Amino acid sequence: MNKKERAILNLMQDGIPLVSRPFKVIAEKLGTSEEEAFEIFSGLKNRGLIRRFGGIVNIAELGIASTLIGVKVADEHIQKVAEQINALTGVTHNYQREDAYNLWFTLMEKTPE
Repeated sequence: MNKKERAILNLMQDGIPLVSRPFKVIAEKLGTSEEEAFEIFSGLKNRGLIRRFGGIVNIAELGIASTLIGVKVADEHIQKVAEQINALTGVTHNYQREDAYNLWFTLMEKTPE
């Protein structure tokens, strides 16, 4: 990574501005253009140095609890079970793993008041 790539990663780890043009704000802090800041970010993402870009919400403050659940499913039933899990309202995602517990998903629901 070059100096500008490191600088943009360091800035973004401290938080992304919640404005209509966050890369403009980041660019101003880096002393570069909005276009260059976005190109640097895109290059890092394309090279796999940034895996995810998105907000994180403190769900507990919203009265929501989240649980990661692993289940054992026969290989021939994985697709059907995954579809049934995805039909649940509180499921955010699921994925298959090479393990005894081979199907994992996250379930989010409101906490009791």
